[in-house]
Amino acid sequence: MKTKIQLLVVLFVSALWYPALAQDAKIISVFGGAEKIVEADEIIVSITLQEYDGDAGKVNMAKLEGDMLKAAREVNIPANAILVENLNGYNNFGGYDGAPSFMLSKTYQVRVSNLDALNKLLAKIGNQGLASANVTYFNNSKAKEHMNELKTKALQNAKEEADILAKAVGKKLGDVVGIEVFQDYTTMYNYDSYAPYYGPLQTGARTGVGIKPVILRFSLKVSYALQ
Repeated sequence: MKTKIQLLVVLFVSALWYPALAQDAKIISVFGGAEKIVEADEIIVSITLQEYDGDAGKVNMAKLEGDMLKAAREVNIPANAILVENLNGYNNFGGYDGAPSFMLSKTYQVRVSNLDALNKLLAKIGNQGLASANVTYFNNSKAKEHMNELKTKALQNAKEEADILAKAVGKKLGDVVGIEVFQDYTTMYNYDSYAPYYGPLQTGARTGVGIKPVILRFSLKVSYALQ
């Protein structure tokens, strides 16, 4: 019983002390952000191959996949730039009198460095067995390095804002007492540490169709003690 009473006393004192500390603390909290627009040097494409019945019989997935890999090599797309994303299958009964035939479809994630490589790949694959192809997202191969720069810049911006506000009330900034990071889900930002490296961004005037840029953003909330 004595132990329970002591515990209640400690909890009661703590409940009184923490609100008092919060009231006496002099803290300023500000938001800081940074943005950078970079050129996309990676295009991630989703390609689906579908087995089908040809004139000489069923064209199976092994042939379709082999033809796609051969086409990729011919346009200089490395093997590690092609990954299996999904696999589906269904029975094709072929009408009332036809024997059922299991048809397989396979979806791949293909990474290319430019639109020209993508166009050449799709042209070589052709429309036989190609069920669909669509761009999943655009990426920059140095996105991680760019994001590290933005983190530093966002923190600097927050400090500048806090310093202006502190001077306006006749105070000076003290130590950082808290940092809260905010993710901007409105921006198309994707980074894969296993993505193939396609070299530095090209410079000079563009002669063909361009790709929409990648917008990278970083934002945070920083709290400083006031002196």
